[in-house]
Amino acid sequence: MLSFQTTGGQTVLVQDVDTTRLCGECSIQVTRVATLAVPATDGEVSETLYQILQDSKGRIYGISGRSRELVQFSSPGRDVRSIQLGESGSQRIRFITRVFLDASDSLVVIDEGRQEVLLLGPEREPARSFPLSVTLSHWSTSLRLPDGDFLLGGMVPTGGRVGYPLQLLSPSGSIIQSFGAEVPRYSRANEAATVRKVASYGGEVWTVRPDRYELEAWDPSSNALVRTLRRNPQWFPPRDRSISGLSWGEYRPESWIQDLSFDAEGNLWVVVRTARDDWKMGAKEFEWARMRDDYQTVIEVIDVGSGRMLATASIPEHVNGFAGEGLIQSHRGGPDGRLVYDIWSLDLVR
Repeated sequence: MLSFQTTGGQTVLVQDVDTTRLCGECSIQVTRVATLAVPATDGEVSETLYQILQDSKGRIYGISGRSRELVQFSSPGRDVRSIQLGESGSQRIRFITRVFLDASDSLVVIDEGRQEVLLLGPEREPARSFPLSVTLSHWSTSLRLPDGDFLLGGMVPTGGRVGYPLQLLSPSGSIIQSFGAEVPRYSRANEAATVRKVASYGGEVWTVRPDRYELEAWDPSSNALVRTLRRNPQWFPPRDRSISGLSWGEYRPESWIQDLSFDAEGNLWVVVRTARDDWKMGAKEFEWARMRDDYQTVIEVIDVGSGRMLATASIPEHVNGFAGEGLIQSHRGGPDGRLVYDIWSLDLVR
């Protein structure tokens, strides 16, 4: 269904994702390509990893949860080493919270402890850095656009930029534009309102607030919302505010969009965490390593040009997000109690 919505003097095309014309011969193929485990250190049982990535040469990186260092795994992914950043090595690092790849296979490292963005070249040599002027949102994603600009999920707590969840930065780090909300709002009580997952293709920037399946196309240069694609599946109900104060297991786990990414053909891949079909209520202690007991992952492919759903699939894994082009990463509890991380390739088979 197509409709037009006028907000703030702008007319926006609003469209429901067409799920009635799935590509009959299309399917989503999910293949495990690597398994990672961090060796226990200093008597620790497990080591948490964040922002796992695999570059075009097959090199795998992650952010170490204990030390917040940038680490690199060797094939098949069980040997790990810390990457030394600059002349002072690991002493340069204070608190890395983001790492992502750009189109040239360079690593972009965000160290909130030092309020710095550091670029590592294709051989992981420090190339340059600039000050970080954005307060990053914990669950938002970031990327580098083909023209060299940076798109960071977070806010600038000054002046007229407060409440805008996305920041467009120049290659030198200066803020070009704050955007991503027609009416900027900020609320500590509702963090999801300021979180955005982002993806870009062909000059378009697509974003989504993860507690709502509403995909939005924005023009960063003018802070204009151009188009909205809505999806309303039964397994993604509106958030229930009445569950506040309940213990884990006393309410059905809520759906949450984990990540977005475009493939080379311009199709948008959406990764959604949702409750398992066989989920059963019962109070229990939350365990990061046992999230597969409560969640499954739905993967959907959308042709944003036509608004048509091409394929959808669910897998019994807790997927944390994309790990590179055509790659996702998940975590699970291993037989020895340590966390194990899997990297999977995604293919749209026609």
